[in-house]
Amino acid sequence: MKIDRALEIAQQAESAREAKFMEASVKEEPVYRASFTLDDRREANRRARTSEPSSGYSGQRQRSHLGDGQSVRGQQPRRDFPRCSVCGLRNHDEEKCRYKGYRCQNCGEKGHLKKVCDKNVQINNICDDHDKGVGHIPDPDHCEECHNYSLKYVSDKPINLKLLLGGKSITMELDSGSGTSVISKSLYDTLFSKYKLNKCNIKMCLYNGHKISPEGYFDIEANFNQQQKNLKLFVIKNGGPPLLGRDFMSAFGVTFTTGLHNICYTDKDVQSLLEQFPDLWRDELGSFTKFQVDLKLKEDAVPKFFKPRTVPFALKAKVEAELDRLVRLGILVPINHSKYATPIVPILKNNGTVKIA
Repeated sequence: MKIDRALEIAQQAESAREAKFMEASVKEEPVYRASFTLDDRREANRRARTSEPSSGYSGQRQRSHLGDGQSVRGQQPRRDFPRCSVCGLRNHDEEKCRYKGYRCQNCGEKGHLKKVCDKNVQINNICDDHDKGVGHIPDPDHCEECHNYSLKYVSDKPINLKLLLGGKSITMELDSGSGTSVISKSLYDTLFSKYKLNKCNIKMCLYNGHKISPEGYFDIEANFNQQQKNLKLFVIKNGGPPLLGRDFMSAFGVTFTTGLHNICYTDKDVQSLLEQFPDLWRDELGSFTKFQVDLKLKEDAVPKFFKPRTVPFALKAKVEAELDRLVRLGILVPINHSKYATPIVPILKNNGTVKIA
């Protein structure tokens, strides 16, 4: 036996032994998500101090900091603040917000920032989270949460309907995504201020997650298509165009007529495409055949040839199979010698094969 063959056998045996030890030492464990709050840290610090042997200084320090009604180190318990309507944060009181005197860059009003401005998102498509069917209106005395998605396409024209509300002619936009009918506060003050505005506990959730509460609602007599019904309108501060929701559609029997567009094709058309472009439907890797590409290197470029790494015995067969596959596809071309060479780094994939990098 030659010395080269003996060294190769010894290296393969050593690689196989190392791979076996590495595989045996790896143990899979489920991963759990754990959260550590501020109270948990305080409790851990308190237990650590009480478990330590008390000295004169440490005992005096604990007595000075742990008084009646105080937490560790004299810190007050953390408060949970509601979302500030001035800046949108939840770590302070709204009355003490530092941005209370700032002027909004969107609407020009003083008292809030641009990111919480109600005029950023147009009120559109208000749907009940507990949608119980077309035309269902939640009880105003019960707290509900509605989702509002303000998405519009430029190419889509709105469906406007002209009707009478309280004897006044008004044009409103039909919105099948809205569970209720809404108008803006400015429109209410202009045309319907004589109607009493009732309070409601409904919250409307905009697309960006911001929640708003309507100013209230009022009942009004609506006339449309020679029909007369009572309609409930919700008033939104800084709202957009008036919307007719599914409650209006259910009351007046409004439906959409959708045209059916049928695109027909036959198997002959598909077969002709398959025969005309056979290279496009093969599972193999394609190649660029328009012209030959030349790689231009720097004039002073020096070729680098690195010593190959020893492939683990457990991956040797998979690496050889991957090299044969790349040669069959034409990606690699076998040669006897090259001025440039880098070691192979085999990466084991989920399907059991290796990726050569």
